[in-house]
Amino acid sequence: MNFIVTIEEKGQRLDKFLVEKLKPIARSQIQKMVKEGLVLVNDKIPTPHHFLKENDVIIVEEKKADTTTPATKTTTKKPKLVFPKSLEPKIIFEDKDFLVINKPTGILVHARDESLLDQEPTIVHWVIKNYPAIKKVGENLILRPGIVHRLDKEASGVMIIAKNNKAFAYFKDQFKNREVKKEYVAWVYGQLPKEWDVISFPIGRSRDEGKMAARPVSTTKEEVQPGKDSVTEYEVIKAFPHKTLVKVMPKTGRTHQIRVHFYALHHPLIGDPLYTSKSFKKIASDRMLLHAHKLTLKNLAGEEQTFVAPLPKEFKV
Repeated sequence: MNFIVTIEEKGQRLDKFLVEKLKPIARSQIQKMVKEGLVLVNDKIPTPHHFLKENDVIIVEEKKADTTTPATKTTTKKPKLVFPKSLEPKIIFEDKDFLVINKPTGILVHARDESLLDQEPTIVHWVIKNYPAIKKVGENLILRPGIVHRLDKEASGVMIIAKNNKAFAYFKDQFKNREVKKEYVAWVYGQLPKEWDVISFPIGRSRDEGKMAARPVSTTKEEVQPGKDSVTEYEVIKAFPHKTLVKVMPKTGRTHQIRVHFYALHHPLIGDPLYTSKSFKKIASDRMLLHAHKLTLKNLAGEEQTFVAPLPKEFKV
C-alpha cells in the first residue's frame, strides 16, 4: 500500500498517521511493523515517531511468509555477547532490597526494543548475569528488569536498581513524585550568563530522529510540537574562558533534559555527540562530560540516604 502525505496531514507522527490509514490495525502492531522494516518513508526505514512532511511517500509492505521447509532450514548459533571489563559498573551500595551502582560512560542501560536485545552489552546484561533473580522484577521483564530510572549511554554515575518488586514500586513512586534529589556535574562550552539559574524551557520530541528539543519560543503551530514542563537548576563551580564546570540539579526527569536545556542556552555539553553547536571551538574529549554525582532518596525503612559516585578525572579541577 502506498500513501502520499498531503498538506493537511504533514506534521503528524508516522504511527498515528498509519493508525488512521490502516484501521483496524492497532498502533502497537503498526509500531512493530515499522521496527521490522515493513514501512518505508521516501524509500528509507523510519522510526515510529518520525514526523511527516508534505509529499512524503509511504510504502507499507506485506509481511512475507516463511516458505522454507523444515528440511531446508538452517540454524546458525547466535554468537555469545561479550561484556567488556571496562564497561562493568562498580557497586556503591547493596542490601537485600536494592543495588546502587556507578555506571560507566559508553554503555546503554537497556536495549531500546526487543530486536536489539543482544546487539550490544547493556547494564541489564550485567544485572541478569550477576543477579539472576532480578529477571522477575519490574514492569518490563524483557527489556528493563529491575531498572527504576536510567542514564544516557554517554553519561556516567550513580544508579539505583531494585532487587524485588516491593522495592521497585517504592522507588518508582519516589521518581514519579519528584521526591528524589539528583545532582550532576557537567562541563559546558563557554561562560554561562549567571552563576546560578533555573532553566525551565518545556521539552518535546524534535523532528530530527532520536532527538529532543526545548521549546523556549513558539514560532508557528505547524513547526512546533508541544513540550512537557521541564526544570533544571544549575550552579557554576568554576568558569574558564572557553568552558564552565557546573553542578546541575534537575527537578524533572525528561529524556536528555540536561543536554537539551544547556543546548537551548547555547552552552552545550562538551563531548555531546547529539546536541552540538558550531558556535564554539571544539574541545577534545573522549566522552560526553556529564556525570550523575549524587542521588538522595528514602530507603524502604523511610530513612533518607545519599549515594555518591566519585567524580571521574575529567571533572576534577
